[in-house]
Amino acid sequence: VLFSIIFSKDTNKFNLKSGERISGTISGETDSTYTLDTAFGTITLNKANIQTDEELIYLKSEDHKTENNQYVSVGFLDHKTGNSLVGYARTLKKVDKHELFVGVGTLVAMNTLSAGWKYYLLDSPIHLYSVVSIQGIAGMGGGFISPFLSVGAEKSITDKLYINLGLNTVIRVYKNRPNELVPFPNVNLNWRF
Repeated sequence: VLFSIIFSKDTNKFNLKSGERISGTISGETDSTYTLDTAFGTITLNKANIQTDEELIYLKSEDHKTENNQYVSVGFLDHKTGNSLVGYARTLKKVDKHELFVGVGTLVAMNTLSAGWKYYLLDSPIHLYSVVSIQGIAGMGGGFISPFLSVGAEKSITDKLYINLGLNTVIRVYKNRPNELVPFPNVNLNWRF
């Protein structure tokens, strides 16, 4: 294990792989251990249990996390693919809480193409989000292009399976009559890969 720590008589702080943090003055050292004088007494600390600076940088940067850039949703409508019982979406770019995506979905008699932006309002065990997108909707009665808004919450059931609840709003723009906001609830399961 490589360490870039210069030890002195001052108090040293160690981040352990278990997530604990220990402070103390080093009073002895072997090839595999340190002896520390702490506020609670003298302890022997195994060097293999210490988180190195390189590992801490790696964990804090979150570069090691694999992004699930694609997902398939099944349920009553979807926040990315809109009016669909089955949808597929792909994340093109994700930066912090912002996500750009494209998607396609079907309601059997109606199909949707979408491109938009998803913003995570809250990133906790339950993710709150908002979505703004443009959708091309084609069905038996013709087709149109429409702005689309969605707000909702999603929770992971497993590492790749999520449940999603929210409110979708299609903005119908007409030439000869006033525009309409058409809200729909959505509930679906989506599998991310």
